[in-house]
Amino acid sequence: MSPRMNGGDAMIRTALIALSIAVAAMQAGAQRQPASALAQAAWGTRFDDAVYGLNTADGRMSTILLDATVPGHFGENTFFIRLFSGEFVGSSGAPTGARTVMYAEWTSRFSLLPRARRESGAGLLRDVFLAGQLNRGSTGFRANLAGLGVRVAGPGGSGAKSTVYYRRADGDAHGIKWRTSWWLPFRVGPLPVTFDGSADLVTRTSAGTDFNAMPDLVADVGPLAGLPAGTLGIGGEWFVHHARGARLSAPELVLRWNF
Repeated sequence: MSPRMNGGDAMIRTALIALSIAVAAMQAGAQRQPASALAQAAWGTRFDDAVYGLNTADGRMSTILLDATVPGHFGENTFFIRLFSGEFVGSSGAPTGARTVMYAEWTSRFSLLPRARRESGAGLLRDVFLAGQLNRGSTGFRANLAGLGVRVAGPGGSGAKSTVYYRRADGDAHGIKWRTSWWLPFRVGPLPVTFDGSADLVTRTSAGTDFNAMPDLVADVGPLAGLPAGTLGIGGEWFVHHARGARLSAPELVLRWNF
């Protein structure tokens, strides 16, 4: 993949930086909601994905995820970094010498609806927003995106965000990335449980149309350990990736800490 950035990529990156600065500047003078962050550790098997470079000698992999969101009056900025660790091998099965692979995303959203409408608690549609995103990977992967999204709310604190991006990535044709994330809290007897995650559909990649999803089912066990509710979660994640040359279906055990 070429390290150079063409004019279209530079324009998307510049627009995202300007959007993020605008959101941050307008939030500086407004009362903001508190930021949220989580750290998550996962341990999984059956990792054999040469397209993403997530194939290990024994199929086992551990993952550390750090995720933070800073909301405000006019939108929000989010950032996450995911570190994959294992004995990585290439498509031929030969060791690459790498023990850790990194992937990160920075997303800035600028709301198009008034804050009073977004926080009214009425109706299905809760927000419409412009969004920009930078994707970076330690293997040299780089993509710049810009798009439009919506946030909807359901009963019991459930909801979803869905965004359609125009995407430019090194080594790929220009295409579309459609991301949907969701959260659905419920209870199993006295135990609070959350079903959440995200799914991406990406067109015109070097491996054709690319689909990946990471649904999580996590139980809130904080009170059982003498911690505040919503602090400590234990559950599972299913890492799915389908593309030309990839049919990944990897179960993972998850330990989550919400700050």
